[in-house]
Amino acid sequence: MSALAKALVAAQAEFPPIERSKDVRVQTKTGGSYSFSYAPLDAILNSVRPVLTKHGLAVSQLLGHIDGQPALKTVLLHEDGESLEDACPLPANGALSAQEFGSLVTYFRRYALVTVLGIATEEDDDGNAASGNSSVAVSSPGGDPTATENPAEAARRAQQAAGATHFSEARPYMTEEQYLALHRNAMAAGAVPSQQIVSFGKNKGVLLSELTTNQLRWYAEDWQPQDDPSPYDLRLKAAAVALFRGDDTSEALKVPGSEIPF
Repeated sequence: MSALAKALVAAQAEFPPIERSKDVRVQTKTGGSYSFSYAPLDAILNSVRPVLTKHGLAVSQLLGHIDGQPALKTVLLHEDGESLEDACPLPANGALSAQEFGSLVTYFRRYALVTVLGIATEEDDDGNAASGNSSVAVSSPGGDPTATENPAEAARRAQQAAGATHFSEARPYMTEEQYLALHRNAMAAGAVPSQQIVSFGKNKGVLLSELTTNQLRWYAEDWQPQDDPSPYDLRLKAAAVALFRGDDTSEALKVPGSEIPF
């Protein structure tokens, strides 16, 4: 394994939770609205820089061009000279003011940064930013006016109309049917740790494979099933421990007492 890869693995295990301190309110095409939270660029940088420095890593983001169009180049550097980089075209045009272009660059810098570092910093808007609808407001100037409605928003409104309740903090619009389908998949023959689904708390409805490194560490090291645990609690614990150690095989789920008859 390269020095950069080893350093990034170590850094990912130490990145602290990043607060989602900014709120975005989105106006949907059907006249409704909803909100989600995100971590601004400066908060992400302030959180990850000490860890990156500790492991000999640094991030550089440069403006350039791809085929004559503005582009953002993000480079993850290691002190021994290795680097990991990629460039992303910016959907800019001459109609943007300098302030608007600056906001656009900040938006893409944030997404490029969390992507190259492999971290999660915000509520999942389920692809809303790519759906082509328009948003209307943010909590502060220079925020991210890009999140938009997609089928998940329509599902949310349908649930509200039917009197459905908030499922969990991480999956507010998940239905019980969707959750049970994922649970059945988790218990299927040949299922692996990454397919197991959190069954309680604010992350209920989230697959272990969707958790951040710090979240997975909590389930693997800190969380202990309650007294007289259910078979699935034992299975979930075994899955979290195995996945955190890098074992995503079905054999890791063969824990005495975790079998659930169907």
